[in-house]
Amino acid sequence: MRHTGGAQAIGPKPTQEDALVVERLTGLDGEDAFLLLVADGVGGSPAGEVAAAIVAQEVPRWLKDHPPATGQTLREALVQASLAVLQAADHRPDRSGMSSTCTAVLVQGERLMLAHVGDSRAYYCDRAGRLTQLTIDHTWRQEALDAGRAFEDVQNNPNGDMITRYLGDGAPLADVDTRACPPGGGAVCDTASEPLVVTGGQVLLCTDGLSGTLSAEQIAATLRRYPAHEAAQRLVDKAIHAGAGDNVTAVVLDLEPRWQQPAPTWVQVAVPLALASLLTLLLWPTLGKGRTVIGSKGSVGPALVLSTAAPQPATAQGARATVVTEEVAQATATLAPFYPPEQPDERLGDESALPEGALVEPTSPTLAAADIPVLLFPEDGAQITNTSTKLDWTSSPLAENEQFMVWYYREADAADVGPVGKPIRDTFAILTFWGNGTYCWWVERQALSVGAPPTVTAQSEQRCFSVGVPSTGGHSAKSKKATEAPPPATAVVKVPSTSGGSLSVQVPEWQLTGATAAPLPVEPPTAMPKPASPEQLGPTGEGLLR
Repeated sequence: MRHTGGAQAIGPKPTQEDALVVERLTGLDGEDAFLLLVADGVGGSPAGEVAAAIVAQEVPRWLKDHPPATGQTLREALVQASLAVLQAADHRPDRSGMSSTCTAVLVQGERLMLAHVGDSRAYYCDRAGRLTQLTIDHTWRQEALDAGRAFEDVQNNPNGDMITRYLGDGAPLADVDTRACPPGGGAVCDTASEPLVVTGGQVLLCTDGLSGTLSAEQIAATLRRYPAHEAAQRLVDKAIHAGAGDNVTAVVLDLEPRWQQPAPTWVQVAVPLALASLLTLLLWPTLGKGRTVIGSKGSVGPALVLSTAAPQPATAQGARATVVTEEVAQATATLAPFYPPEQPDERLGDESALPEGALVEPTSPTLAAADIPVLLFPEDGAQITNTSTKLDWTSSPLAENEQFMVWYYREADAADVGPVGKPIRDTFAILTFWGNGTYCWWVERQALSVGAPPTVTAQSEQRCFSVGVPSTGGHSAKSKKATEAPPPATAVVKVPSTSGGSLSVQVPEWQLTGATAAPLPVEPPTAMPKPASPEQLGPTGEGLLR
């Protein structure tokens, strides 16, 4: 039995324009398939809450009417939902132009399929607590990067957060995206024909009120600690307390049963002690034969050895227990308390087979100086005032069985969540900051082998830099209308899109060199811009590093 949980909060907005769905449907071969969905009405246009509600009703209805639920029928359901939003707006001036984002996931067994339009997100958190953003944001900035634009050219563009795809408002044939970024890295796959394989862990769907407020570390720490229903509520509460400027919605699916939460420390210690004492009383007549101990009155009686370890002082991490025999002899032994196992460090090998007390000698292959990653930018002690930056390093080319692991953290969060790692094969990564402060980072070179954790073969130095992004106060509502005019442009060109079609991008004339198509007559963009949020310090989750 899988467990789900969902939670919402209005936040500072006057109405709730988010919607969520959790449904059990019939999948392939008659097996259960779980549908998770979040929809976010686009602000700046009328009746966003109506559009989101229609999407939340239409998608499960279509899937129930057209079994079995598959990746292909999920795509079709979103297209039908877009038509339903358009039909509901007909002859209703108060609803003209209404639209919504939508992110939907089908999970059947270990197969995951998704369909996605807009900037709501789907995440996967594996058993080790590693978070992967599955969806690709449909924003002007992300699609410009996908089309080959340089990050420096788009990072501060006033239309960077403009959503480029949505359901309704002139989009009867919605451009539904079924691609997903696989956990652990690798090529993007089309889940309509090639579902992702997910084993254990949790799936999270959320609107940008959550993903734009909480960091990847905060999301991952909550998911790995709490089961679905509690994780969803805690994520929403954290986003509201952190100052979310939009409605906040989260839906979580546990892919395997979990305890509600870790037991308190006193329970972890007291329960094993009580069980050990009970076991002692029950097995005393049998296990005590043949052993003797001098009692407090000089009498000789049977004794039970509970631990071969030397007795320790009674502290919070150890406790003494006294066993009184029928012969009034007393024996004192140390009961080893139970502690939950710590999370294994995936960068370390398995040392469980080594004899107790054995020394583990570090081993490292012979490396050339060029194999060691050398950090280039930002420099140590640099001052950064942008909401994101490019991390640059250099190293010799990777072999097929190698990868880089970029580690980063903010000093203010180090005590709670520690560093976060991102595997990558490029020699750069884009880091979007989730707040001001001091950030530190370093890069490892790792060797990969089947059935074993990565082995660190080389590591760079660690560098730290300061981030101070000026605040202008408040979050902006989601909107399709830009607060500023786009950069001067002379043409709209068609550039390839990663979804297989093309994307209309308005660009300055000097950037037309090398365009794949001739300039077209100037026309309005097909999607209206969504303004950037001044205090929203960039996307979170796996989007932190692109």
